[in-house]
Amino acid sequence: MELDKKTFEKAHEPGQPMTITLIILGVASIYIGYVMKDLMIGPGVENVELIAKEGQHGIESEFIEG
Repeated sequence: MELDKKTFEKAHEPGQPMTITLIILGVASIYIGYVMKDLMIGPGVENVELIAKEGQHGIESEFIEG
């Protein structure tokens, strides 16, 4: 699809309402992520980087020798 000159001239940045909306959504997603972290990685986990270094995983699995 080619853009003609008229369509190109009508294009513009979304403006302040969209910027405010994106800021609110960004802050809300960070807050919800912090509040829900125990549900995602397990209760009582303080340092996610420590888990990765030790080679442990949030999801435990059992291996059946066969």
